[in-house]
Amino acid sequence: MKRDNVIVGKSLVSALIVAILSTNMLVPTFNVSGFAEEIKIFVEPRNSIYYTSEKSTGDTFQVNVTVANVTGMVGMQFEFRWDPSLLNCTSITEYLFHTVTPTSEWDNIFEWLLINNTGGYASYMCLWPDYPRAEDGGYAPVNITAARYTEGKVTAAVLEFKILKVPTEAEGYLACNLDLASTIMADQTANPIPHTVEDGYYKLTRTLVNAQVALANTQVVNAPAYSVYFIQTENPYDVQGIGYVYGMCTNPQHLRMMNDSSTVELDLPDFGKPLVSNMVIVLFGGPLAHYCTAYYERTAQTPLLFTMTAYGSGLWGFIMKDGSTVPDAYLDMRELNLGHTDLFTVETFIDSDGNFVVVMYGITEWGTLAAGTYFYSEILPKIENFPGSWYIFRWNDGIDEQPYDSFPQPEEMTLVASGN
Repeated sequence: MKRDNVIVGKSLVSALIVAILSTNMLVPTFNVSGFAEEIKIFVEPRNSIYYTSEKSTGDTFQVNVTVANVTGMVGMQFEFRWDPSLLNCTSITEYLFHTVTPTSEWDNIFEWLLINNTGGYASYMCLWPDYPRAEDGGYAPVNITAARYTEGKVTAAVLEFKILKVPTEAEGYLACNLDLASTIMADQTANPIPHTVEDGYYKLTRTLVNAQVALANTQVVNAPAYSVYFIQTENPYDVQGIGYVYGMCTNPQHLRMMNDSSTVELDLPDFGKPLVSNMVIVLFGGPLAHYCTAYYERTAQTPLLFTMTAYGSGLWGFIMKDGSTVPDAYLDMRELNLGHTDLFTVETFIDSDGNFVVVMYGITEWGTLAAGTYFYSEILPKIENFPGSWYIFRWNDGIDEQPYDSFPQPEEMTLVASGN
């Protein structure tokens, strides 16, 4: 079916909705007040996050504008906004009314679409101009419920964007909001239907050969909402360590368990593989405790590997992924003062799915807690001092105190080695 892109003012669009509905409809009012909290219009996916290893100037991506849990709707309007210096919109296609309306009745759909790349916005308005005909045909009003549609949602429109610019090395990334504005859902008496709005976000990150720990501030702590996956074990020391970092985040993020099959692959041969891409992943716990850490070390994606044999019998520590040893990066487990001495690592890397991954863990659980403590109190406040992709630290309890308290404190930790 031919779709026309027509330039039209926002006020005129609203006036058309009111005028067409009020002149064509003499129907009972549909009460939607009980559904107000559930009705929403939102951008999907919420975060369009890419790396320059997969997207560059001229490449395109799509986002949906989706409507959920609305009943009794007969017309809809929205404006979609972005940064025109970063993106151009190449198309906007209507889906909602073409989904609920039989193909033979598409001539009763009135759609008004606009793309303005200079101003960085697109407009959408759609309704049935002959509402009695739509009602008699059994396809009006719009009723989007879980009984009719999967998850009670339907795509209203699809917008395609072309990338205009890639970040320089100094910039690191380019980003902008993908905002919904001037959203209107009209019922059968031309009254607005209350609803919530959820905007989107676009980010293009320059792909790194070595992901630096110093980038954790922007990639984790100040990352956009729901772009970071904190995947944890059930060990209380691991949970406390991850809590230090999660608590510093300026936006809400995903907090998942490692046995969550929607987030982590739980079947062979990729057991432990995170099921996300182009996101940020934070892991606390070593390969003996954490499925994901074990997967990454098994597939040699981490800068460091845990070893129980490379330094000799009873010596546990860290080696490079090529098998080479690191001076002093081991503990003698036969003489270990358990709960008072440990080694821990803080490392970052880009995995095979484009995720920026942060891994922290100790030889024992006390070391994992020490990693979270040190990251919170020393690394993040002085993040520019950590340009490497991996660090190994030693914790010795009670340097300035007796008796030992088994609680890792920053002044008790010293750097053993670091690198890229």
